[in-house]
Amino acid sequence: MLTFSKGGAPIKQPLEVAEVVTPAVLLALSGSKLRPAFSYQGDLYPIIGDPAQLTQAIENVVINACEATPQRGRLLVRVENVDEQSPASAGPPAGRYVRIQVEDRGSGIPESIRDRIFEVCFTTKSSGSGLGLATAKSIMQQHGGRITIESTVGRGTTVSLILPAATHQAAPPAISAAPPAISLPAPVVKTAGRILVIDDEEMILSVISSMLENLGYECAVAVDGVEGWNKFVRAKAEGNPFAAVLLDATIPNALSGEDALKLLLEADPEARVILCSGYADSDLFKKAEQLGFRAVLAKPFSRSKFVSVINHVLSLP
Repeated sequence: MLTFSKGGAPIKQPLEVAEVVTPAVLLALSGSKLRPAFSYQGDLYPIIGDPAQLTQAIENVVINACEATPQRGRLLVRVENVDEQSPASAGPPAGRYVRIQVEDRGSGIPESIRDRIFEVCFTTKSSGSGLGLATAKSIMQQHGGRITIESTVGRGTTVSLILPAATHQAAPPAISAAPPAISLPAPVVKTAGRILVIDDEEMILSVISSMLENLGYECAVAVDGVEGWNKFVRAKAEGNPFAAVLLDATIPNALSGEDALKLLLEADPEARVILCSGYADSDLFKKAEQLGFRAVLAKPFSRSKFVSVINHVLSLP
């Protein structure tokens, strides 16, 4: 469970917005029925921010959009420069900003609860924590930015994350009472090890590989169970085994996810295999522990959830 604390100050650095937005969106959409449609303005202003925290904010917004859009469709992600010339007295200072907009065609947010969606622990989902958008708002405030929402019931929602450009760092908006600070992602501690990712979607392989490499791991990928099993066995025979395996439940061709797991465990009964899939309510997820999976990771997942599961599995005996 996330906790509330006084920590979470961002560790800022110069950033190109697209380098944060694209991988965050792709990861959050992995396993969902939505596909991204990116629109980037040319010559975007650079920003100064904490990449881990901004990634978390974007992922939270995208995951929220996925949950509001059960049908297949497109998620429009628009990134553009905004020049505030004559802001309202309660608005942001005049200056240069970058706006990240996430637009879905989901169910929309009823007007009766629209003013509460940023409240800590407010949720309309039975399994939700109510921290996703509250965390995103906290991150925006700590970066001198803001988050806004426009929504129409039955037509969809547009969430805007607005950040000051590096050439103009605006002060955070004044607030009458400081809300409880939300604990934000801690800096990643570099580690070591080799991890095998078995998934038939190239987009997912690319995003997860980049995340693992940023965490300090060496990553190998396979597009089906046969290729994954061959790489796993070869690595073990060469004395350089994988520390963990991320296995998609719905890989195609001759070996299913369950069959691939059996072969991996026959080759190494101590193999740390993580079940990773977008079908969290499937029978395979329900019996994952019984089959021998060390953990499950339901798509779409956030970066913080991903890191948590990897750390947990690698800490197991």
